[in-house]
Amino acid sequence: MAKAIQRSLDSDTSKITESDPAMTQGLASSKESDAVRRAKAIRNERKAAAILEKYHRKFVKTVRDGDCFYDGMSKIRRDASITGLRKKSYDEGKRCLDGNGKLQFHPVLTSLFQKQIEMLKEPRNYAEQIDLRLMACTQNCRIIVCDLDETVINVLGPEGELEEYPKKTLSEVMGQHPEAELFVFDGKDKHYMTARKK
Repeated sequence: MAKAIQRSLDSDTSKITESDPAMTQGLASSKESDAVRRAKAIRNERKAAAILEKYHRKFVKTVRDGDCFYDGMSKIRRDASITGLRKKSYDEGKRCLDGNGKLQFHPVLTSLFQKQIEMLKEPRNYAEQIDLRLMACTQNCRIIVCDLDETVINVLGPEGELEEYPKKTLSEVMGQHPEAELFVFDGKDKHYMTARKK
């Protein structure tokens, strides 16, 4: 029965695409754009791996579903799952909002951070900079984020504080903090990549 239904669906799809050349072209274009996106992702992963290699790190592949930052941290720290790390960040975020956490939020930004912290409860949600800050303080580590051009985007201290490094190169910042967890961020695809220390 299932095979008969599948044959019927296949033949109906074939009739539609044969009678609608635009649909056939659209399907082909969709397959091509998927291939182009995959090829671009592979190129960017290789570029990130080359950057990370300079700092004696071995690239680890991260998921591309909105959990890439947490997936990367779980793989390099090896002591928690994506869900566990999200929960730790969420719990610390709630403590911070109550005035009992490591981070102190400016009153003007509290409502923004509250919304971002609530996003942490759900998988595949990235809550922007608050994710990085809460992770640094819950894991008690320094986190450095650069882009694919090796421009330093963020440097976070072990208390979750943002550190200022105006106009310093990645090699200068990493020279000061070789123990830091290093992430490469692809801003166009909103994807974090990282590596384990060798």
